[in-house]
Amino acid sequence: MPVSYEQVRAFVTVAETGSFSAAARLLKRDRSTLSQVVSNLEMDLGYPLFHRNGRYPELTESGEVLYAHAKNLAEYTLAFESISRSIEAQQEAQLTVAYSDLLPVKMIADVMADIRKPFKAVNIHWLKLGLEDASEAIDQGKADLAIVLMNSGKSISPKDYIYLMNTAFCAVASPVMKVASCDSLAVHDLKMYRQLIPEDYFSSHMDQTTLLSSHYQRIASHDLLMALLLMGEGWALLPEYCVADAIEEGILKRLDVKELNTPLRFPFSILSRSEAVTGPVKKALLVSLREQGQLFSAIET
Repeated sequence: MPVSYEQVRAFVTVAETGSFSAAARLLKRDRSTLSQVVSNLEMDLGYPLFHRNGRYPELTESGEVLYAHAKNLAEYTLAFESISRSIEAQQEAQLTVAYSDLLPVKMIADVMADIRKPFKAVNIHWLKLGLEDASEAIDQGKADLAIVLMNSGKSISPKDYIYLMNTAFCAVASPVMKVASCDSLAVHDLKMYRQLIPEDYFSSHMDQTTLLSSHYQRIASHDLLMALLLMGEGWALLPEYCVADAIEEGILKRLDVKELNTPLRFPFSILSRSEAVTGPVKKALLVSLREQGQLFSAIET
């Protein structure tokens, strides 16, 4: 018993609008033609989908059972048509972005909001990777873009890159730590306490500048690092936007380090393959990332 997409779409639309006339207007079809399409579906199935004895059609028990499945089928078919049109128009159906664990989550959300306006169907995968893994993903074609912390341009010379934004870092600790009670600190004072350091700093060669204590713990997860930081496991040097709320709430304290007269800054960069084709979605993604990078930089200055 073959069932056509036209029949499924008509059935779902009538069920959702509660009226053959409203469904016909929505689908830009003649009412009698649409009614016949649904009737033909019922004949093919061998049982009615709607009660028609009232002013408006109501789903039968069998219709209720089939509706959820029919709706899923209709949505998948619409997605198939949308992706097919995207391919025909040379528009990417999906993109993969590798990103640093320290990239602001709000920036990603704002970028996705920008992309969703013109590109409803495209899927963008966000994979949390360190610099080395992100760079390898770009080389192997497993990622279209990578947004990573960079302390040197040497490691990205074979690739195209865009300088995205400069990020201010600050030293912080839980108020329960002895170091947090000091009004003024020197770097040699910090060396006496355990330092929590994100794994990203090592892959991006930032450890050469940010690793101050010989007593340190490498932490691959930002969430875990924050949990350990809040319990007083050690102090850390982190992007200001990562700890601003915690400082304001009083659960973290900014450490006044005399050698840091101005905030220490490190750049985020966008990596991509130089030979890769840039389609309309990727182009829009780059534009949005640049704009969001400028906004975040303006907030921090």
